[in-house]
Amino acid sequence: MIVKAVPKSSFDGKSVLFYLILLIGWLIALVSCFMAYKLLAITVNLSHSEKALKENNEELGVMVNQLNAQNKEIHQQKEYIEFLADSDYLTNLFNRRKFTKDIMHHIKLEESGTILLLDIDNFKNINDTQGHHYGDKVLQHMSCIMTEVLSKNTTVYRIGGDEFAIHLSGICDNEKIEAHIALLFDALIENNYIEKIKNRITVSIGIAKYPLDSSNVDDLLIKSDIAMYQAKNQGKNRFCYFTENLISDFDYNVKIERELQNALELDKFKLLYQPIIDSRTGHVSSFEALLRIEDSLLSPLQFIAVAENSGLIIAIGHQVIDQVCRQLRNWKANHGAIKPVAINISAKQLYDGKIVDYLKDTLAKYDIAPNLIEIEITESVLIENSDFNIALLSELRHFGFKISLDDFGTGYSSLSYLAYMPVDKVKIDKSLKDRFLFLEDHSIMEGIISICHGLKLQVVTEGVESKEDYQRLRAFGSDFLQGFYFQKPIEPEKAIKLLDQKYFT
Repeated sequence: MIVKAVPKSSFDGKSVLFYLILLIGWLIALVSCFMAYKLLAITVNLSHSEKALKENNEELGVMVNQLNAQNKEIHQQKEYIEFLADSDYLTNLFNRRKFTKDIMHHIKLEESGTILLLDIDNFKNINDTQGHHYGDKVLQHMSCIMTEVLSKNTTVYRIGGDEFAIHLSGICDNEKIEAHIALLFDALIENNYIEKIKNRITVSIGIAKYPLDSSNVDDLLIKSDIAMYQAKNQGKNRFCYFTENLISDFDYNVKIERELQNALELDKFKLLYQPIIDSRTGHVSSFEALLRIEDSLLSPLQFIAVAENSGLIIAIGHQVIDQVCRQLRNWKANHGAIKPVAINISAKQLYDGKIVDYLKDTLAKYDIAPNLIEIEITESVLIENSDFNIALLSELRHFGFKISLDDFGTGYSSLSYLAYMPVDKVKIDKSLKDRFLFLEDHSIMEGIISICHGLKLQVVTEGVESKEDYQRLRAFGSDFLQGFYFQKPIEPEKAIKLLDQKYFT
């Protein structure tokens, strides 16, 4: 038996309410399915998004690491570029740019300190004789010595060429400054071998202080340079403090240099000739060519040093050689009789490396024999770069030139090197003659002349100013005599007329 539950209102499944409830049920089911589907879809999307986000985060992490690495590399490159911009490529010292920045920084902080400006003496000669590669080795050697020897509160810079600057931060006391300089000078003496070649490397140093001398970096460099220039003028291998008086001296030297340049351009250099007398015959044996400037009150004592320091001596020396050879040709053509002429050649002319070829070419140009030219050198030539100089002087002698050692007695006055140096004559300076000629014990003067003769060298004594001078020197054995007692330097037209004159019997 089937039992049916029927509502009181006789609901039998066919009423509107039934279908409404059924519809609502289906709608709820459909919405629930849709929501479930959307929720599932969102969950899946969230899962994908989470996975993608995780991948993106990992990728972003890699990119961040790459960016950090690139940033570090950029920072390192920037530091390296700054290092390159502030450093000298050859010595790895700081350069002039860094020097300027550092000194400006200390000055802005109102601190005090000292600048030492160094220049290697005769560095051009090292380059000319040993080559630029060796010159670079010298610069590197110098930089190592300075950085190793000087204290930690100093900084070394290569300003340019063979110039270095040392900054003594917080040091202005002269005693402390000179203690640093003494350390450097001693180190240069002790460490004098470069590539197994022994060197006599010296430096000249100019000293300027801040804020005492200036609170401007450019001014400090100029003033230390002026002081260094003065140190070189005083003989090199020394130091000099800047003083205001040096400015006037510097200006004076600049004025002389301009006058020398003008004389070169306008061909205003001229030569006077002083006879050298044979002590046996009393006749003129040769002449010495002495340089002067037309219409100028400047003496050689004033302008020769400036010409040396400025480098103008090279061009001036060429003019002297040309004038002497031309004058010899004129004397030969117009007078027949002719005597040798001595020319002073400076160390810078020798180191120039072109002096031998220039001499040979000029002799050929004027058809002059080499035995009519006598090369006079000073003692400094024998001390510096001796191997190179010996070879050069030997070449000149081999070609036919006579070599004289001039101003003997004013410098090192060592007789030892005369035994191996290629010279033919020794010219005893007036100062040495004045010191020993009239001593009661005249063995010193006689001994010097005798030693020279023992070395097969002829002797010329300069500065003969009286009859007693020449009589004593003649008795002591001096081969040749030169001085105002016989003749002052004169024009070439007058000089040639002296060949027939007999000064004594």
